[in-house]
Amino acid sequence: MISEERAVNLEEKIDYRITVYSTYPNDVEIVAIVITEEGLNDEVLDRISKYGKVVKTFPFLNTVKVRGSAKSIAKLASEEFVRYIMLDEVLSS
Repeated sequence: MISEERAVNLEEKIDYRITVYSTYPNDVEIVAIVITEEGLNDEVLDRISKYGKVVKTFPFLNTVKVRGSAKSIAKLASEEFVRYIMLDEVLSS
């Protein structure tokens, strides 16, 4: 079970619009920008790709563009290397 403090921290790591889309009954396809705490290496990219398709990487910014369902991308916030996830584009709702 996630503690209340950890749940608050997860909410601070994700754009509120992704949180709203993740509660929709249908899967909403989005593109999100994931900012990481550490450099992008194969291990980090493999872990991100479990939640969605990696569209583009920006290693000098520690940033990755990811495409997938809002529910899956919202779960990505639980990874310790994620600093923030922001919505870039809504593809389908």
